[in-house]
Amino acid sequence: MTNRNGIIMKVIGSIVGTVAVTILIGLFIAYGDARAEAKTVEQHESRLTKVESGIEKIKEDIGKIKVSIKGIEKDSEKNTERFVEIQRRLTSMENK
Repeated sequence: MTNRNGIIMKVIGSIVGTVAVTILIGLFIAYGDARAEAKTVEQHESRLTKVESGIEKIKEDIGKIKVSIKGIEKDSEKNTERFVEIQRRLTSMENK
């Protein structure tokens, strides 16, 4: 009986050891996958931050362009007024 119990205990110990090692290997693999995933997430966050920064810069550039367009429109209005004034003067000179 004692010998039989010893064999049974060895078999059970062997099974438990195999299961424990398998679980540990699975945990190490899961840990490695989680670290790789975390690095991927960090890379995506870094890229997202760069994209957001780029969008902000584009918005600033658009604001500058709008200001430039308004300036050009004002210059155009002034030039139109000058042209009308010059044309009026020429017409008055021709009539003299």
